[in-house]
Amino acid sequence: VPAPAARPSFVAWLRAPRSEAAPGVWTYEHKPKAPEEPDRIPGQRLLGGALVALLCGWLVWSLLWNGYLGGYWLWPMYLLTPDSWYERGGNTQAGWWSQRIYIGIVLAILAVIFGRVGHWPEVWRRYVAPLFRRAWDEPAPEAAAAGRPEGDPVEWPHLRAAGAHSAADRLAADARAGAMSDVDHARIERAWQSVRAGRNSLASFTDTVLRHGAASYGHPSGARDLPVRTARHDLLAHQVRLGTAAEDPRNPYQHRGVGLALDPEVLGTSLLAVGPPGSGKTGRVVRPVVESLCLQALAGQ
Repeated sequence: VPAPAARPSFVAWLRAPRSEAAPGVWTYEHKPKAPEEPDRIPGQRLLGGALVALLCGWLVWSLLWNGYLGGYWLWPMYLLTPDSWYERGGNTQAGWWSQRIYIGIVLAILAVIFGRVGHWPEVWRRYVAPLFRRAWDEPAPEAAAAGRPEGDPVEWPHLRAAGAHSAADRLAADARAGAMSDVDHARIERAWQSVRAGRNSLASFTDTVLRHGAASYGHPSGARDLPVRTARHDLLAHQVRLGTAAEDPRNPYQHRGVGLALDPEVLGTSLLAVGPPGSGKTGRVVRPVVESLCLQALAGQ
């Protein structure tokens, strides 16, 4: 049996963003990919070309600096500056500064030439700039939750909007105290939908929540979770994560390199797992799906 999957705290799980995505994409903290660029250079080739261009640029500069190509590259400097600056071997202050400025100009020209050859600006945009944006722009989970139009989901704002303030207070207190799980949340949400549909009264719902809190509307077995989980589940999106889709041109662009997940709608179509015995079909596909179905059963879904 695989090791249990690491799980975030309930509050962090509930506050995590979930964006719209294509079927089969893990939506928990998913960040949509930029539009596909047909002429986009693959990452391995881009980094390899940038490294080769850097080494070539360093080689050319080394040849110039050590005189293997002669002193021809210094002629423009001598033509544009007075000879008196170099009467003492270039030791005059003006000569010293002119040499440093000229060397800087040559280095800049080499950087521009080999930077364009090695696509260094693309390397910066794709790999370096996102690190700075993530460090400066990513809000804390609490700030992100507070900035949502619907408010903090831990406070159960949709219950408060319907007038069930006391029930929302009890559930929010249990969530902050660590007494609530994702299964409890999904189960209570299912009961709340029955209130919205008119199959249960608001007074009965509020009374049950005030008496039982996070344990309200429990499964007949009394279980509120599975004994162990071997996969990552998101009961808010009804998904189970199987892994990461391969970064391969044969996969659709929106699926490459992102989390691969299954939900009831996808499972309701068809599923074909191909692989030799022992390749992980049972442990990495069948078992997570069965876990997902069991969790949905415990949540009354």
